[in-house]
Amino acid sequence: MSKLTQQEQEALDNHFIRCHIDYPYFARTNHRIQDENNELVPFILNDEQKILEEIWSDIVKTGRMVRIYVLKGRKQGVSTWFTSRSHWMITARGKFKKEGNQINFVGLTKNQNMSVIAHDPKTTAYLFEMCKRIDENVQPELAQKKTKNNGYLIHFKDDENPSGPDSLDSTISVGSADTKDFGSGMTLTISHRSELAKWPAENIKSLLTSLDNAMPAGKNTAVLNESTAKGIGGEFHQGFTTCRYVYEVYLDENQEPHWKMEINEDADPMNEYSSVFIPWFIARKYRRAVPENFKRTAEEEDWVKRYNLSDEQLSWYRWALPNRCGGDRATRRQEYPMNPQEAFISSGEPAFDVQTIMHLKELCDPPIARYDCLLSNGQFITKADGTLKVWKEPEKSGNYVISADVSEGLAHGDFHSADVLEHDTGEQVAHYHGKMEPWEYASLLIALGNRYNEAWLVPEKNNHGQQVIQELIKADYPNIYMEMIEEPPNKPRKRFGWVTTGAGDRKRQALVDHGKKLIYDGNPGINDPKTYEEMLNFKRQADGKERADNGTFDDCVMSWLIGQYVRESLPYATRTRKGPVDTGRGGNQKKPNPKAFL
Repeated sequence: MSKLTQQEQEALDNHFIRCHIDYPYFARTNHRIQDENNELVPFILNDEQKILEEIWSDIVKTGRMVRIYVLKGRKQGVSTWFTSRSHWMITARGKFKKEGNQINFVGLTKNQNMSVIAHDPKTTAYLFEMCKRIDENVQPELAQKKTKNNGYLIHFKDDENPSGPDSLDSTISVGSADTKDFGSGMTLTISHRSELAKWPAENIKSLLTSLDNAMPAGKNTAVLNESTAKGIGGEFHQGFTTCRYVYEVYLDENQEPHWKMEINEDADPMNEYSSVFIPWFIARKYRRAVPENFKRTAEEEDWVKRYNLSDEQLSWYRWALPNRCGGDRATRRQEYPMNPQEAFISSGEPAFDVQTIMHLKELCDPPIARYDCLLSNGQFITKADGTLKVWKEPEKSGNYVISADVSEGLAHGDFHSADVLEHDTGEQVAHYHGKMEPWEYASLLIALGNRYNEAWLVPEKNNHGQQVIQELIKADYPNIYMEMIEEPPNKPRKRFGWVTTGAGDRKRQALVDHGKKLIYDGNPGINDPKTYEEMLNFKRQADGKERADNGTFDDCVMSWLIGQYVRESLPYATRTRKGPVDTGRGGNQKKPNPKAFL
């Protein structure tokens, strides 16, 4: 071989340096993958993988650890991307040192250990072959010496000079989720949990605990939990929905992919995990020629408005129903979801119409203000992430009903939820959602009731609801919802609060049916999208009752249902602070309606 010119040598040196600092460049010049025609081709990142790279950079830039849940459609290349990126991090990511005005390459990162866990033995073998294929096609100058490349383990080590500069002593190991303690005794720096929603239920919790405890809390570590959805509940669904940082990938009006991030305010502030949802339509391969006489359905028109879909994408989506999903729409929603809620709700019979809920959710406006309550004096202070969202401040002559779902205090950590509704229209003008002790919740409800003109308070009477009610009575709050209970031969007695369990099952169904009618009529008055989100998981269960799926909550739904049901029969709340107020209903307070106590 002829000697390189100085210019050629500089170009080669720059190529190698770039390979050590630029992962996408390294991937397309060194990694080979099998395409859909089973041909080995250079690995050039697709749109979904480029977006994941951008999100990775955003996480690192903000100083967080790379801890990611990815919910995806079929064959979008997430496993391929993470395998390739992890191989680069282990075998080619360089360390650099600034000396004067120069930044010099000083070697590779050593002692890195990656684990890949697949959901079954067949996929385990497939992923290991992918790891081998990626490693075996690296340029000879960049390939690392290995002491082992079989038995689902690749060990990068120079046996002739174990402590030398070319001996990384790093590993890639691939295993199956049919073991309970993979990772015990190991120190991992990269962990890939593939198709997590499909892991065996009897192993998943102990295996995740083992893997998580093998990961140090360092900036050069990474965890990827990725999967297509498999219904509500389970570790993947729970982990995805409780991430603190929520990334959404979408198409703009020119069909270019972008992402945006928001904070999940219900998540633990210490949770560093980020969730990423990648809808099917981001993939450019999911397009198909539009047939003659193609005409969009009303549902497709809605998708076009919400997701900026093209007719080519709609044509492919139609084709996928009989050809990839057996004609089952629920399967198509799960395998090729438009949004996270749709992916997880593919199974079961929703109590509320899904498409209507999704449409109404898109129409919600952000609150005009947010507050936290100082329970010591009942004052509300403005706070950007306050637990009380407000769409309308109280009006001097306004009449209001405040319905309150009380947390059951269970180990899974449900929430208190309270809705402030306009008495006449049922519009949700404020909403509280948070966690606190029952007696604190009573103080909050009193403060909120006083703020909204001594509104009716309608607390749910469950286990902790009884304590909330007792605190309201003790505080002598003037307007607490009550029912008259017939107990012949004794006189009727008062019972404060709304009963939704036990003997109240009949009344609970009446609530749900009334709420369904409001949704059907298109007049639910809901301003908070979280209420709609919970409705998507509110389904008819095996026992015939309609409630939240396991692993999800319905506190926002229940507080809204209670308020909407009782407000139509309740009289206006009596005011004690400033005398009579013009109610807007003919100028007089109504007399108590007996239906309010049924």
